[in-house]
Amino acid sequence: MPSRTLIYPAWDSPVTESQFAAVADAAATVGDRGFYIELLTLDADTRAWRRTFEDHRAYDEFTNRVNLMENAMFSPSGKWGIVFSFDKHAVVGATPPFLETLRNEFRVLYGTDRFGEYEERPLVDEDVLGFIDLCRWLRPPERATWSLPELLAQCTGLARAGELLAGT
Repeated sequence: MPSRTLIYPAWDSPVTESQFAAVADAAATVGDRGFYIELLTLDADTRAWRRTFEDHRAYDEFTNRVNLMENAMFSPSGKWGIVFSFDKHAVVGATPPFLETLRNEFRVLYGTDRFGEYEERPLVDEDVLGFIDLCRWLRPPERATWSLPELLAQCTGLARAGELLAGT
């Protein structure tokens, strides 16, 4: 994908109507009116389900029936994809129009948890610093199954990843 970003904090799916609408608006910029969702956990059925952006309530009911944990939402046309991790982050790969719209409209949730009190705030680059701190706490280098510097380089570019890692 030509453009990438990391969203932190992110739950296991777009949980608010405004988050869902931001993904829908971004998808519309590339001509998508729907999406696929696929579970990524090891014990998951590997099916992908097709959904539309028309009704957040139907999507919400679906996600409550299926334990999403780690999952991917992706474009039927292959122009964008979002992987949601149980480590409270999401990785986005997309065309520039999709990513620009998503970055402008998506609001992250800050607060106790997705079901409790929270505040919606715009995405800002400094949110990645919180993700870096979480990773260092959850997965020290000797226990990590993936490389934080490599993930950041893929999502932010090599120079920016170095700046972010040096700043924490």
